[in-house]
Amino acid sequence: MNKIIQSLNKNQMKKNLPQFCSGDIVKVKLWIVEGTKKRIQIFEGMIISIKNKSISSSITLRKISNGEGVERLFHIHSPVIDSFIIQRRSVVRKSKLYYLRNRSGKSARVKKFDSISNDDVASSRISIGQSRIDFPEPDDPIKATVHPEEI
Repeated sequence: MNKIIQSLNKNQMKKNLPQFCSGDIVKVKLWIVEGTKKRIQIFEGMIISIKNKSISSSITLRKISNGEGVERLFHIHSPVIDSFIIQRRSVVRKSKLYYLRNRSGKSARVKKFDSISNDDVASSRISIGQSRIDFPEPDDPIKATVHPEEI
């Protein structure tokens, strides 16, 4: 029975997912059904949490709409979701960014991936389903490669 469920889950999982982390700003395109019409709606926000549970994997996105914080949970392998587009990569030290709920304005910002040195990135960023991270052409090649066994 367990092997049957695993094979069904494997068939339902999406193969071409981008590597994203907490703090990244992502656009999610999802299908909305209104009566007999189908259309794509876009939700853009910052990833504040990621839950990896194979077919039940999900992300929580947060955005500010008309001065109110809106959070929405998306199941990554859902057939309703058309695609994920990463708008901006960020570097944060925590995997759950629930502290952003209590902040507003400039205090709710996170560091961009572009403005950080490779040493800071290597010490703080590990993405979904990746066993190792290799950064391109660093000054010191020893500090550029991060392996989970060493952390």
